[in-house]
Amino acid sequence: FLLIRQSKMNSLHAKLEMEQKLLRSQMNPHFIFNAMVGIQNYIYKEEPEVAANYLSSIVNLMRSIIDNSKKEYVSLDSEISTLHHYLTLQQVRFSGKFNFIIHTDPKIETEEILIPPMMAQPFIENSIVHGIMQKTNGEGKIVIRFAVTDTHLSLEIEDNGIGRGKAKEFAKGDDEHLSIATNITVERLKILNRNAKLKSSMAISDRFDEQGLASGTRVAFMFPLMYV
Repeated sequence: FLLIRQSKMNSLHAKLEMEQKLLRSQMNPHFIFNAMVGIQNYIYKEEPEVAANYLSSIVNLMRSIIDNSKKEYVSLDSEISTLHHYLTLQQVRFSGKFNFIIHTDPKIETEEILIPPMMAQPFIENSIVHGIMQKTNGEGKIVIRFAVTDTHLSLEIEDNGIGRGKAKEFAKGDDEHLSIATNITVERLKILNRNAKLKSSMAISDRFDEQGLASGTRVAFMFPLMYV
């Protein structure tokens, strides 16, 4: 009885600790501050409708992050909405230096399928800050894809930034910051896979152009299909 009780307490502690890490990783103060400054600029330009739309996005995003950080799974529809708000505000933060596309397989019933929340956001931030913002040729682009197989839901985050190798060079020794997203995600996947028959997985790979030069990064997740 005592061993079972201790095991449950340890599991609860690990879950609460993960929730806190996840919340801290998503509620980036620099992101929130810069998004608010961007909204302020639209107010100064006397574009109240645009400012109101962006303000609505940041309110909805913060509410989603706080609510979803307490959940193991959310509907895919909710997750796509959160990602859209997040990317829209990142565009404000970085003055529209990149575009994004969220592509969902038409066969997917987004309100019926479940997904672990906020898996993509830390990698999207890395793509923008460490990949696209250092890009010197052409416009930045982030593509997010959701698709299904017989047993799994796949999620891909793809960018056309400078790649992981050059990103580490620009980080000037701040490799720890670059690895935070990966470390938190690996911990989350371990918890999700602990008692699961079908496992969740993540793979990170570099993209190359026809000349063999780095042309971005791809992060691919596979989650067992789960329904509401």
